[in-house]
Amino acid sequence: MDWLTDPGTLFAALSALLLLGYIYNWRRGGFWGGRQYGNMLAEYLLMPRNLFHAMLDNGLDGPSLLVLNSMRKAKMPPQMACVELAPLLIRGMIALEERFGPQPQIEAVKPTIHALYAKWESDFKSST
Repeated sequence: MDWLTDPGTLFAALSALLLLGYIYNWRRGGFWGGRQYGNMLAEYLLMPRNLFHAMLDNGLDGPSLLVLNSMRKAKMPPQMACVELAPLLIRGMIALEERFGPQPQIEAVKPTIHALYAKWESDFKSST
């Protein structure tokens, strides 16, 4: 029972336990759920996952994975989530185009993003 009296060993054991608890909770419902939900939305929109996340990251001023995770926890259907994210995706698309110029991947998804934004605008105007 010397390890219980040794402060260094006790500290290491408690640190390891806290780290394992943090990892367990994070994998259960932290950022990981937001990433998975974002990947599902990207597949729903038929666009590359990395492009979807890049647009969202550049269109949002905060942590995009937390936003996606909150949508996932609210059990928001993909169509509704995509429409809600449309203004952020437009902002992100514009930011990426300004930074890198016209890109084939961005050009391929522009009609989809603009259609989502039009749907968002019509929903927003009808709700006010």
